[in-house]
Amino acid sequence: MKLTDSEVIAKIEYEERIAYGINDSELSDQRAQAIKYYLGEPFGNEVEGRSQVVSYDVQDTVESSLPQLIKIFTSGDQVVRFDPKGPEDEQAAQQETDYINHLVMEKNNGFEVMYCWFKDALISKNAYIKVYAEEEYEEEEESYQGLTDAQLQMLVQDDGIEVLEHSQYPDPIAAQQLQEAMQQHQQQMMQAQQQGQPPMQMPPPPQPPMLHDVKIKTTETKKCIKIKNVAPESIMVSVDTQGLSLSESRFVQHREMMDISELEEQGFDVPDNVQL
Repeated sequence: MKLTDSEVIAKIEYEERIAYGINDSELSDQRAQAIKYYLGEPFGNEVEGRSQVVSYDVQDTVESSLPQLIKIFTSGDQVVRFDPKGPEDEQAAQQETDYINHLVMEKNNGFEVMYCWFKDALISKNAYIKVYAEEEYEEEEESYQGLTDAQLQMLVQDDGIEVLEHSQYPDPIAAQQLQEAMQQHQQQMMQAQQQGQPPMQMPPPPQPPMLHDVKIKTTETKKCIKIKNVAPESIMVSVDTQGLSLSESRFVQHREMMDISELEEQGFDVPDNVQL
């Protein structure tokens, strides 16, 4: 049965009320307390005149554990490896391995992502990363000289092409050839007249074809895979979730607080009378 929009929203609101995460005051208090311990902030029960020394045991434990965790995943040259099913799959598996490792470690700074991921887990009990596809626009300027009419038309027919500069001029080679042809024709007419033939009418000089110099801007849209850290307090998870994976969880929500300008940048139409 297809749900209406209002029914979908009602289900989401119900799951939000009972989910672990933003609305879970106990978990939020534990995370806040852990961060205070990590930063070595005062407890608030200090007595004037007594020692104000703060122990950094939590910070020391987290920072000493991180290198060992990072080393497990980044010490080798492969963060991910695809194993072939058979001899015929070896080349494809190697290409997939190389591509995914480049995508994770180079394109998305995998070391930094993992560092934040593990650190969140050690301090806040839970840690999340988000993998998604995002459209990116690449702009590039190019210049072309001496294009014919047909070449120019083929170049600018793409919607992603914008002409920035354009100038046109007669083809010098064609103009020279036409001039030579006209001079030869004039000589033939003069010779014909000298031989007593009736005078021939001189045809109008033909116009040489035009050449074009253009500067264009190409805009190409590409889908790129993004890997980002998500703050633990921005994730809500169904209370019946078991295990470490969220793939089987009934409800998972990533919620961020944004202002109106951020929403509008993402393409949302925000009413003028909405509260800030």
